[in-house]
Formats: sequence, structure tokens, C-alpha cells
Amino acid sequence: MRDNDCNPERRARIFGAALDFLDDPERVALKLAYLDALADGRVPAGLPADPYDAMAEAAAELCGGRAELDGKVEVPGWLTPRPGVNDRRLVSAERYCAFMDEGGPRIFVEECERTAEGIFPATPVMIGVDHCLAAGPIRAASRRFGPEKLAVVVLDQHFDAVAARSRAGEAGLGWESAGWCGDFLAPLLNEGVVLPHRLFVVGVCDHPGPGAADTAYGKDYLSWVDRGVRIFQRDEAGAEGFAERLANEVAGSGADALYVSLDADVGAGAGLNAVRFMDRPGLPEKRIIEIASSLRRIMDDGRIALAGADVCEVDVHLLGLCGQDGERDRTEEVCAGFIAALVG
Repeated sequence: MRDNDCNPERRARIFGAALDFLDDPERVALKLAYLDALADGRVPAGLPADPYDAMAEAAAELCGGRAELDGKVEVPGWLTPRPGVNDRRLVSAERYCAFMDEGGPRIFVEECERTAEGIFPATPVMIGVDHCLAAGPIRAASRRFGPEKLAVVVLDQHFDAVAARSRAGEAGLGWESAGWCGDFLAPLLNEGVVLPHRLFVVGVCDHPGPGAADTAYGKDYLSWVDRGVRIFQRDEAGAEGFAERLANEVAGSGADALYVSLDADVGAGAGLNAVRFMDRPGLPEKRIIEIASSLRRIMDDGRIALAGADVCEVDVHLLGLCGQDGERDRTEEVCAGFIAALVG
């Protein structure tokens, strides 16, 4: 099933899903500071509540009439980046930890899956917060096209198929992610929703390196490489000519449809400063847009169809602020431009 068959007008519908349940103390403190400012009347009017509010209209406009807005998946206020004043008692690390322990993210992943299914045959494009939400539209795309016909490209500094306990190297973590935090790709691979040799992960900075097979983290990570997942580290992905090479590999994978997922931290500190994880510098914005444009070219050539896309992990609190080098944040522009480059 190619692009002309499944979506003859090549239209997209953009929806939002603002699930933000990180229990990190700094993330919780940021929400509480926002609530303090809200209670004191110090929050400017018109401030976007989440990344969808911040960039969806700009993305649709850049798509030149090929995209329309589809609204947002309903998420309770305390689970969003900017809660309401009545949510304060629920905003705590303990509450977020319990939410994940109880499998709370599953509810919203499944809602995103249903939303994507309702958008077909147009192309579903999600602007989310936590990257685990991407599992929803990926599942929908796999069901529609078939896992043997679906390629998935993920741009991310982190390979999100590694169990959180292995990644942290701590046996005493207070929660078990179970595929919801930092390892959402693992269930998709284990269940055959995404086939390992059809998954391309681009821009990673967390590859364990030589000799890492002796650690739980290294074993977990490298086992996926052994099973066929294609992983491209940041320096390789940042090189001249990489975008075209990646597109050709995707086109030659035998897939008929392509899902593309952008974790905004793949460009952390390199023009994209409004992201939820800033542990390492990422790819420059030029390379990120080049990758989207190269993937669009193989769609225009009729070699593959766009099954869906998402942008996740944008921190709405930091949008537009200047970094330490004095450069203004360009997260909104790059993410909107990425969507437009894919949609065409």
C-alpha cells in the first residue's frame, strides 16, 4: 500500500497528547513553581499549556494546506506540563511514581492509538510530551499496514528499548517502567508490532561501547543490535550525506509504509533547548531537517508511504528562552519544520 493508495490527497491531521508524568524532583519543582506563579497572577495571558498549543498551528501553516488540526487527547491537569490551581495536591513525585507503577500511561497510549486509527486514511501526526505516547500511533500504523510492511525511524539521543533498571544501573529503583518510561520500544519489538530489522534509531548518544556486554545495560542494549535493530550514533548521523544514506536504506528495507518519531532531545543544546532531557549535546537542526526532507523524497518518489509521525519530549516551560551561549531557543521552529518537511 503506497502513498497514492492510502492517502491520495496526502493530507495530515495533527493532534496533541500532553501526558507528562515524570517523577524527577526537578520536573515536579518546575510544575510547582508554575502553580505558584499562576496563583499569584504572574503567568502571562495566552501562554501555551503544552507543546501542541505552542506549535500545532505553525506546523499546519508550514504544511501549506496539507494539514489540519485535530484537537487534543484529554489528559487530567495534574498529568500535564502546566497543571491548574486545583491540581496542586496531586503534583508530587510520589503521585507520579504511583501513576507509573499502576500502569497509568497505558490508558493514554491506547487513546492515542484510537485517535490515530480514527484519522486514517489521512496521516496522523502527534505532538506529544512523554515519548511513550508514540507507541499508540505506531501500533495503529502496524495494524493498518502490517508489521512486515512498516518501517519505523526514531530520532532520539537515547535508545528507548532498554529497561530503566538496566539503564540506571540501580537494583533499588522505586518503580518498574514496564515499557512506559525510557523503554517503550521494547514491548513493540517483543510483541512483533515493529520488526527489529525495520527499526532505525538515529542520533543516539547512549551506546554502551566496547566491553559493555558484561553489564546488564550493555547486554540489554546490544541484544537488540544482534536482533537486527539499526542504531546510528550521533556523530555518524551528523555527518554529511547521512540523511540521504538513511533514506535509501529505509527505501530498500522492503517496507511499504514509514512511521517517523522525533524525540526533540536529539537536538538538545544545538538549537533545541526546550527539551525534557539535556544530558548531552545533540544533532544540529540542519541535520534534523535534512533527515526529514530526505525521507520525504523517497515518499515523493513513490518508494514508501508516510504512515504517521510524532514529535515528543518538548518542554513547554523552556520554549523561546535563550541558552547559555545567548542563542534563542529554536525548538518550536525546528519541530514544526520537521513536521512540514515530512508532510510536504
